Amino acid sequence: MALYHLSATTISRSGGRSVIAAAAYRAGTRLIDPAGLAWDYTRKRGIDHSEVLLPEGASPLLTDSQYLWTTVEEAETRVNARLAREFNFALPVELNKPDQIGLARAFAARLVAEGMVVDLNCHHLTGKNPHAHIMATTRLVAGSGFGAKERRWDRKSSLLEWRKALADLTNECLANWAAGVHISAPRVDHRSLAAQGIARVPQQRIRPGILSLAKRGFQWAVDFVRERRLPIPTANLNPAPIAPEVPHAKSAFQFLRNFLEDWASAEMGGVHGRLGGGCGGDGRHTTTTEDLLRGIALAGIGENAGRWLATRGGGKAQWPGVDHGLGGRASQVAMAGGSNIAGSMGENREGNEATSEHGPVRPAEPLLGRAYR
Repeated sequence: MALYHLSATTISRSGGRSVIAAAAYRAGTRLIDPAGLAWDYTRKRGIDHSEVLLPEGASPLLTDSQYLWTTVEEAETRVNARLAREFNFALPVELNKPDQIGLARAFAARLVAEGMVVDLNCHHLTGKNPHAHIMATTRLVAGSGFGAKERRWDRKSSLLEWRKALADLTNECLANWAAGVHISAPRVDHRSLAAQGIARVPQQRIRPGILSLAKRGFQWAVDFVRERRLPIPTANLNPAPIAPEVPHAKSAFQFLRNFLEDWASAEMGGVHGRLGGGCGGDGRHTTTTEDLLRGIALAGIGENAGRWLATRGGGKAQWPGVDHGLGGRASQVAMAGGSNIAGSMGENREGNEATSEHGPVRPAEPLLGRAYR
């Protein structure tokens, strides 16, 4: 069944994000940022198509991702500058791989026609979740560099036009596919349920990790899904510890953080700032393990948090990079259910591991003690 999905966000310095890291991750390549850090995602799987599309009159130099995004970084001088606009959209599973790429390129061409330089990457086209990422520039092209910001692209009306354009292109591709197999063509609609006249409450997005834990019988995950009126897979009455789901320290941190983002969005009306956090020495927002565990306690899952932490408190072999005392200390925070929940959820720096020419760049404190900054 064809589904419609398009999300549009911006990548900005105010969020502590790196446009170089984002481009490297989406293309599965290795790029070096202006600070000399190398972002290497050459081992990332599932990337089926990558290319850079240029508007008329742009320099061919901009087809190189390293040159493109380094030039974007150098064109921005503000500490809170918006570096790129990102589109993430679904591709119909009914289409074959060439047609999926053709659809993604057609939508990218729509943005290029407005003057954007587009970095297109298609992921998992033969899997269950075929989708595409587009990173587009926020400035007009000027020779081999960039000129003024195009404010028209910031308008809501432009976003609505792009959403409609993707829906029209998708329906056109689905119609061609249906004609070839002699069935009625499925259709997608970019409008909200209310605009379509459908009297149904929109469902909230629940990350796959939470559905997996609900299937294994973790009660807090089961309750979380049931409250959102979604079907629960067959439960496992003897669930294994959470630890195997998060095999190393950094993914454990991200796992907890992702859950709390979902929970905060549902229970606090999207006010993520109540989960905790602070500012690092460089002024960027950070989130510590204690902040996450206070949020877990607030969410009513402290018991599972304590059990999970107990699995890693005993030695470095199972949890490399984590000091021995952190497990017990953080368990106490989780079980105590900290009440001073204030600050702002920070955003981990995007990427697997930052490296320089002299080897990995690691934080000075324990990996689970503070997010990458």
